[in-house]
Amino acid sequence: TLLGVVYGTASSMHRETKSGTLARLLIAPLGFGRIVYAKLLLRAVIGAAQMLVLLVWGRLVFGVSLGTSPLAVVLICLLTGFAAVGLGAFVAGLGRSDAQVLPLTMAIVLPISAVSGLWWPLHRQPEWMQAVANAAFPTWAMQGVTNLVLRDRGLASIGAPSAVLLAQGLLLMILGVWMFRLRVATR
Repeated sequence: TLLGVVYGTASSMHRETKSGTLARLLIAPLGFGRIVYAKLLLRAVIGAAQMLVLLVWGRLVFGVSLGTSPLAVVLICLLTGFAAVGLGAFVAGLGRSDAQVLPLTMAIVLPISAVSGLWWPLHRQPEWMQAVANAAFPTWAMQGVTNLVLRDRGLASIGAPSAVLLAQGLLLMILGVWMFRLRVATR
């Protein structure tokens, strides 16, 4: 899901530039920022829905518990989707063209996924990798989901992960949109 959301977000931003849609947004009465952020928020909801579908599938097919707080599950999914879209906007800001988006996405998402404990447990990694993992939002998303699904700790257990996901999502999104707008404005 992470790879798909990041790539889909970055790629769609570049496709809109190529098709001329973004140029029209720059002169829209609502303003470039409002429209782009609204589109990004919609992508975050779609990413959260994808994550929820995977969790529900795990529940229905494999009997995986989703914990006792459906609100907490939805919240951690929304914030994870938000952070992933923020990373997608950042990748779009880094890339000069749609052709650069996929290699950039892979170069960023794959190492982050490995370090964050998405491929193997964090406690199996060397200490230096565990320290680096704390700087990456997927680590916090995994911690939040683990607290809900495996430990059944409820809404209170996702406070810190939620704060990190929100903060990193905002930072990446604002920085990404700013870089992307600079790139679009110079064309």
